[in-house]
Amino acid sequence: MKKVGGFVGGTVVSTVVWYLVEALGGGFMSAFIVSTIASGFGIYYGVKIAKRYEA
Repeated sequence: MKKVGGFVGGTVVSTVVWYLVEALGGGFMSAFIVSTIASGFGIYYGVKIAKRYEA
């Protein structure tokens, strides 16, 4: 369950941040770098949330 939480968290956060950077006028590389960093945060918090609700 932790792996699924990390995958979902990373994917969702990375995608949202990518589109947010693009909407604010950032280029491709800016969106890529910022979304990669945000993906790490998404994985961390996704695993943390999955651990909390694990049976």
